[in-house]
Amino acid sequence: SEDVLKSLYQELVDPETRHDLGEYYTPDWLAHRMIRGLLEDNPRGKLLDPSCGSGTFLYLAVGEKRERLGDTRETLEHILDSVVGVDIHPLAVTVAKTNYILALGDLLGKQRGKISIPIYLADTIRLPERWAETPMADYEVQIDDQTIYLPQALLESPELYDQAIEAAKEFAVQSVDRQPAGEQFANYLRVQHPDLLEADVPVQKLFVISKALGNLIESKRDTIWAFVLKNIYKPLFLKGNFDFVVGNPPW
Repeated sequence: SEDVLKSLYQELVDPETRHDLGEYYTPDWLAHRMIRGLLEDNPRGKLLDPSCGSGTFLYLAVGEKRERLGDTRETLEHILDSVVGVDIHPLAVTVAKTNYILALGDLLGKQRGKISIPIYLADTIRLPERWAETPMADYEVQIDDQTIYLPQALLESPELYDQAIEAAKEFAVQSVDRQPAGEQFANYLRVQHPDLLEADVPVQKLFVISKALGNLIESKRDTIWAFVLKNIYKPLFLKGNFDFVVGNPPW
């Protein structure tokens, strides 16, 4: 009935680091009171915690929705679509996802196929910005010392975007210490990811992203940056989709 991983997270992360990140944890009783108040008149309300920490608000929201809506597959699908969190700290995201799964409990037995836990590693204050003031301009983001441009066409679908970034990373890994050409990348997509071509992804722009990821891999900066790229745009996709914003700050 409570966020049992909160104390573990606080023990694992240095207090000075938590202070610098503005992390302060809400008592479970207070978070529960807030969630109950929000869902009282709108139990199907969609809820976002943009700085979710260990996931206290999300954990309690899942529990409240299960209690009010019942344990059905429809409830599972509703929760995964309506209880969403974001945090800037990778460990917090991992702990929050674990809490979310614990809150779902045996409701997970209702699933069909794979599910994705809707908690993302991103900065909800500093969003990616368009590099030009036009509706279809690309978004400019910095990862390590690389500037990457995310094509607007990819941001229409989170599933398509995630698959495209994964394909770019796979090609980068296979091409370490080589100088692949754009045509080789296009051939790779035809063989390994034909559905991306069917969706008219901007192949040349995706190839540039793959080359940037390859540069990071070759400079021993590992492959975590594909994960960062998959998450960094998520706040853009979340805009305008929620009835409630909760969290700390600012309770």
